[in-house]
Amino acid sequence: MGLGKAFAFALAKEGATVAVADLDVVNARAVVEGINKEVGAKAAAFLMDVSDDASVHKAMSEIASTFGGIDILINNAALSDTVLQKRAFTDIPLEEWDRVMAVNVKGPWLTIINIISTLAYKGSPGFLQYATSKAALIGLTRTLAHELGEHNININMIGPGLTATDRIRRIYDEKMLQNVASRRALKRIETSEDLIGALIFLSSSESDFITGQTILVNGGDIFL
Repeated sequence: MGLGKAFAFALAKEGATVAVADLDVVNARAVVEGINKEVGAKAAAFLMDVSDDASVHKAMSEIASTFGGIDILINNAALSDTVLQKRAFTDIPLEEWDRVMAVNVKGPWLTIINIISTLAYKGSPGFLQYATSKAALIGLTRTLAHELGEHNININMIGPGLTATDRIRRIYDEKMLQNVASRRALKRIETSEDLIGALIFLSSSESDFITGQTILVNGGDIFL
């Protein structure tokens, strides 16, 4: 299960009405159908390209019109190391760099929970554009925490390690995942479900005096 789908189901199970916004609206509708059938919660799908201002404004207007407003915003949009070709920084096309920055950094302006990556802290050879964009997202989140605080808006981050989503399992075999797990303090493969606790906490009133912070959910891959 992908992170976005796992997050949507988790919030629906907590009683939230869920708007699933995705560039792949077919996938978004499939998630909504699953929520309707398995959880019985109210949900709807919307087309959104977070790198395009017009698309974002249109989707947000549609969501507000459909549900009357937005209380919790989760930013899980990213061009990740799983979809980018691994290459030296000298070989990264400018167009690819701009696209990664547009999606991973520009897109989160409307969010209160940003999904970053442990690669923002430790780096990864061959994925300069991805690690850099996630590090930029940390700076963006912390700065917005200062600016949005006076409006009683808190904004935080969740930092997963390599997580065995469906996409990851199509790219990395079990041996690779176990190798990553062996380097963690908690020596097992990370799954989407491991992130749900942090997501629910940061989405609840229990965390309303926390802002600008990162919860690393990586089994002790790195410590801060």
